Amino acid sequence: MPINWWPSDDTASAVIESEGPWPSFSPVSNGTCTPFDVDKYDGLAVVVGYGRNRKGREVLGSDEFQRDASGKWEHLTGGGSGWSPRLRWDIQDRREALSFRMGGSSGKSPFDDRREFSFAVFLCGPAVAAVNIERRQGIRIADVSAGPGWLTVLWTPDDPATVTAYTAVGQQSFLWTSPNKFV
Repeated sequence: MPINWWPSDDTASAVIESEGPWPSFSPVSNGTCTPFDVDKYDGLAVVVGYGRNRKGREVLGSDEFQRDASGKWEHLTGGGSGWSPRLRWDIQDRREALSFRMGGSSGKSPFDDRREFSFAVFLCGPAVAAVNIERRQGIRIADVSAGPGWLTVLWTPDDPATVTAYTAVGQQSFLWTSPNKFV
């Protein structure tokens, strides 16, 4: 059964267009889910958050969007996976690294004009303070020094992402480059 995170496109747009900060230091429920992070890039967006699916199970979910010709955010797809709210603080090994938790892609549709992109959702270890997401069109600097530590990274086939994590003293602790093939 599909997961229904957003009550309307207007609510999704409000999350995507909000000031943040993203990732959120103190996530707050919007009534349907609690958004943790938004990666918005070149007319594309991925939102990751916590909520309950239609069966009532607590899940980590993601939804993918693209901006249409009128400037509105169009929902493409979404999904969910099990999770633990205490996970970041319970990490014993790789405390200075990012752990891949889920990923996906926009997919293709004969009915929609969809841009191709992929995304990855990471859980930052408790020693990670900042993450740089580099793409040709710019760098997103994510402060993950506080909060639940969920981070979303999206990329396109012609603009891969490089993710670099840093500790509180500015030491590089992790490096990841998006794969050439889509997730």
